[in-house]
Amino acid sequence: MQTAKDFINRWHHIVTQQNMDGLDALLAENVVFSSPIVFTPIPGKELTKMYLIAAGFNFNMEQFQYTREVHDGLHSVLEFETTIDDISVNGVDMIEWTAEGTHPGQLQYHLLPISSFAFAPGSNRLASGSRDGSLAIWGLKDDGHGGIAGFSHMTDHISTIAWKKDEKALAAGDANGKVKTWKIKT
Repeated sequence: MQTAKDFINRWHHIVTQQNMDGLDALLAENVVFSSPIVFTPIPGKELTKMYLIAAGFNFNMEQFQYTREVHDGLHSVLEFETTIDDISVNGVDMIEWTAEGTHPGQLQYHLLPISSFAFAPGSNRLASGSRDGSLAIWGLKDDGHGGIAGFSHMTDHISTIAWKKDEKALAAGDANGKVKTWKIKT
C-alpha cells in the first residue's frame, strides 16, 4: 500500500512550480479546506482550489519553503516559512491522502506569527497561539523536534495560554478579553 511519502512529491511540484492546474488531478471532489482565515470548513474541490490559489498570491512564494515534514500512513504534516507584507509567517499544512493519492482531507495552519506559547507542566507538549486566532498543540521529543498533535481557533489574536496543572485542560485568552477552554486527552 502506498503512503503519504509516496504522494507528497506531487504536492511539492504544485507548490514549487506554482502549477495550480495540477490541483485538478490532486484534489478529490470531497476535499475539505480548513483554515483560521475562513473559520469554518469549506467543502468541495472548486472552493478549495480557489482558497489555495488565493494563498499562493498572498504568500511571498520566492521566500516560501517547507522546513520540516512528518508523514504517518496517509497523513502529512508540513511546516513552512514565508513572509506576507514583511511579516514573518510560520505555518503548518496538514494533508490527509486517499489510498489513490488524492487529497480529500484538510489544510490547517498558523497564518500569522505566533503571539503566545506555553509548555505543559511535566511533559513534552507545547501550545502555541497566533495573531490569526489559531491554537496548535505540539508533541515534542527530547531533542526539541516534534509534530502537531491538535489544532483549534478563536475569533481574535491569542494573547495568553495556560495549561491546567494536571494537563487535562488548556485555556487561551484573546485580544478582546474572551477566554476559551479545551479538555485535553492525556
